[in-house]
Amino acid sequence: MFQPNPKPLIPTIIRAKVPIWLLVGALAAQYLISSTNRQIEPNCRINVQRVHQSTYSLEFQKLSEAKLKISTLCDVPQTYTSLTVKFEEVLPNHANSVVRKISNVIVRPKPNRPNYVLIENLTVPCNGQGKANYFGRASGRVHLKDSRTVTVSGNSDKPNLLNCRISAK
Repeated sequence: MFQPNPKPLIPTIIRAKVPIWLLVGALAAQYLISSTNRQIEPNCRINVQRVHQSTYSLEFQKLSEAKLKISTLCDVPQTYTSLTVKFEEVLPNHANSVVRKISNVIVRPKPNRPNYVLIENLTVPCNGQGKANYFGRASGRVHLKDSRTVTVSGNSDKPNLLNCRISAK
């Protein structure tokens, strides 16, 4: 498809001593053509907080659970975020072992914050006694209102020692 490029016309118009309104029009046309040709990529970030023990579950439900909170933030409105989340135990040899994987976590933004999704209730029960270091990992896609998708992934910033043992499943 032919795309006019007014850039070579501007020096010619200036040298021809045309009215200022014509020069302004040529500059506006140049701006419109160059701005419509490039599509700005959306910027989305994911924040995976540290795995921690749920005080709410312990206090009100008498359950010992490990919990993870994750959020996504974009510079454009989201339709929903879909993630796969892993709870990983950091072993003594500094390797990680996946102890629980949660697939198909789908959350929509609240109407008053269309660019932000908060995923709060990711919990797994503590089945055993003892302490362990846990790490959170998440990957997936942010689905935007303009039908585009953005791939996101992130990890907890560092492992957290919990008085909780998660059985691998």
